[in-house]
Amino acid sequence: MERRENQTPQGVYPSGAFERRRYMNVVVQRVCHPQLRNYILATISGLLPFLQKGVVERVAVIFFNADNVPLEKFVFKLPMNLSYSSAMEEVDLESSLRSFLIKLSISESLTKELPPGIKCKFCHAV
Repeated sequence: MERRENQTPQGVYPSGAFERRRYMNVVVQRVCHPQLRNYILATISGLLPFLQKGVVERVAVIFFNADNVPLEKFVFKLPMNLSYSSAMEEVDLESSLRSFLIKLSISESLTKELPPGIKCKFCHAV
């Protein structure tokens, strides 16, 4: 996907790919583009068995330039307390999810626009 003038502030996605919504009393960006939505769903679905087993320590989202040099990296640490098993309280889960959404929305202001001529590609690995 090439950078265009009408892209989101981060310069990765074209405008209209996301819409602002409120979820759990936090403003979030919801994906609108069907192919991107399917990609994200497939990525998360692929991670789900590993998350359920408790073997995922962190998830990294890395943006590379055309020469495969990392431009930006976000690491989400997923500390799992296996002593809770499946008995995690709903209120604790909601609190953790809300904290995650707040951190994610704050990270948007830390990102820089991609320089002109930079191409962006997406892949995921487990």
